[in-house]
Amino acid sequence: MCTFNLYTVITVFILIDRVHGADNVTYPKFPRQGHFFIENIVTLGQYQRILSEIRYDYDNNRLVTIDDRTFTYYNYTTHQKAVYTRNGLKRCDVYPIDIDNPLDGLSAMMNPQDGTTHIRPLDELLGFPPNATYQGEAVLRGFILVHQWISTMSNESDMIWSFAKPNYLMPWNPESYTIPVQSLLKRKSDGVVLQVMNIFNYQITLTSTAFVLPGGIFCENLVPADDLSSLQDVGMNFPDRFRVRIDASSTSQLLWHSVNFRYYSSNEDKFIRYDYTPFDNTKNPVTIIIDYTQGASRSYKIDRRTGSCIINDSVEIVLATSVLHNPIEMLIKYQNLLMTNPPHRMFQSTGSRACRGSMNCSTLVGQIPLFPPDIQEEWLKTDVEWAWSKRNIDIPSSPYDYPVSLNLNLYKNTGGPPANVHYEFYDYDTNVYLNEFDINLCYRSNQLWYNHLAFKLKITGQPTSDGLEASTIHRRHLAQRLREQIRSITAVKLSRISGLELDHHSKQAGHNDTLYCIFTLLDRTPFVDPSSEIELLDAQTKLEQAINAGTFQLTTEEGLSIEAIPNSLEDVQYFYVFNPNASVNPVDYFHNTTVHVNRTITEYVDEVQEKIQYSDGAQASAVLGGMGVGILAGVSIVLLVGFLIRRKANSSATGGLTFRNISFRVRNHHAQEDQEIVTMEHPVSGREDALT
Repeated sequence: MCTFNLYTVITVFILIDRVHGADNVTYPKFPRQGHFFIENIVTLGQYQRILSEIRYDYDNNRLVTIDDRTFTYYNYTTHQKAVYTRNGLKRCDVYPIDIDNPLDGLSAMMNPQDGTTHIRPLDELLGFPPNATYQGEAVLRGFILVHQWISTMSNESDMIWSFAKPNYLMPWNPESYTIPVQSLLKRKSDGVVLQVMNIFNYQITLTSTAFVLPGGIFCENLVPADDLSSLQDVGMNFPDRFRVRIDASSTSQLLWHSVNFRYYSSNEDKFIRYDYTPFDNTKNPVTIIIDYTQGASRSYKIDRRTGSCIINDSVEIVLATSVLHNPIEMLIKYQNLLMTNPPHRMFQSTGSRACRGSMNCSTLVGQIPLFPPDIQEEWLKTDVEWAWSKRNIDIPSSPYDYPVSLNLNLYKNTGGPPANVHYEFYDYDTNVYLNEFDINLCYRSNQLWYNHLAFKLKITGQPTSDGLEASTIHRRHLAQRLREQIRSITAVKLSRISGLELDHHSKQAGHNDTLYCIFTLLDRTPFVDPSSEIELLDAQTKLEQAINAGTFQLTTEEGLSIEAIPNSLEDVQYFYVFNPNASVNPVDYFHNTTVHVNRTITEYVDEVQEKIQYSDGAQASAVLGGMGVGILAGVSIVLLVGFLIRRKANSSATGGLTFRNISFRVRNHHAQEDQEIVTMEHPVSGREDALT
């Protein structure tokens, strides 16, 4: 007896113009693609009912079958099929597809002329024979008009095929294709039904996500190693400057935790900043700034609550717990491998799918063996899946410009379901500037050397008299140019130029084209060889010489020429930040029209110091005097309280103040001393009598 294979139902057919048994009925005309569901019922022996989903594309030479246990993807071009398990194991195995196997409807056909393989047309997949005989019309499921055909399967059984009439209205069938409805295997001797296959919800069109592979699973050997993709090749790569908020979770954590990530890279410099709350007992928010300058890489960990800073001569992050318990620091440790510089030729596409409701994401998945190193687990491999989206979805050729998620499936050496670490990306932006990687707080908290410097700049060759007010200057870009100019003159690292700020006073006559620049110049990088970096005062001297010689010049992006005013560099002992929104501008403190920056700030601070400064002896006397006053006040209060208590005791009728004298049931006509015995309004004995 021959039984029907569940997976021999597809949605694409070929048109063969033949007539069998009726002059007005032609051989079924089938569509070339489709999406439908199958119910396969076996009635002989043990009753079985199996449901499956079929997605078929004849033109693109592929097929997908889905049941409750597996998701199987057939690629007839490479004659391989990938079987994904639909349980918690999240694994994939690749097998070859048979070629020219007459007993397997899913086997590929080989073209003898060029050796290529192709999926079979639907009549061959179903096993619908070319010699089938037309039997007549019938009605199935109460209302579907069908043509029925019969074919001999063996000496003992026949197969009855039912196809919807071409003029029967079916969804998504504008071409009046013949739609398969049912096949029924019957025994010849007694007509007993042995097997039934019902086809439901047949659609002749496919959605864009019909052949999207299961997410997060790398299928080894599905794609040849030479054909694997790189994220950089498809445009899923981060730029040199960006910021993003990342929410992290894992299978060992119930709550999501966030980290703000900033990245800045240029030809010579690279900085990364993380802001998050670590998983430790303090729960203090921290900022980690990593400077990857060659030969002087440093990490700076700033406690945002206490203001303390730990400077480390290593940029490596040490994980004290498992990666599952600390996904944020895992991302910090491996950001170069996972985010900014992933390996090339490692990823295979799993298609485009909906993400976060209304977004459409393209996903690529790769695999890293023996990753990540962990103090608690030994991981055999990790599947890494990236999902990126496009802001401009109306233009298909537009680049990917928004990271959506990063998913990691970690497989143990011992087998079993993988662990999971997941990251979601929000608030992605490419506007990042160097002032966001400021480390001057670490110098102050660790008492390292630094100087506050200020100087003036002037626009040269300005065509108008309105100066800066009539010019469009991007302040942040100008600050960046100034940093680079100072670095080129002094030969210091960019991280040593800290807190750079610009201001100008438009209402000061003769100075509306003058810029005032204040910044902090930091000393050598901690822990470096003294001969490897220029010392603080030497760098300051170089800058002063360049300004005085008139060589401190630059041109803005707007085409304006700016030059530092000679002899304007000042060492500002007390740092004072300009506030252009204040009611009194710092220029108003200046005592002459040359706008002496150093005199402005130091004179203002010296004036305040003159009012509040005390000698050491005066401060010691003040402390001792305060202590004496406190002691006298305390003794006086104790004596006063004692006097009041004695006075109250002498005036009491019973000779003292005790808890027995206090009654909360004293009535106006009762004496105080008669209330020493407290009685209950409803005694316990009375309630017992009432109950009996």
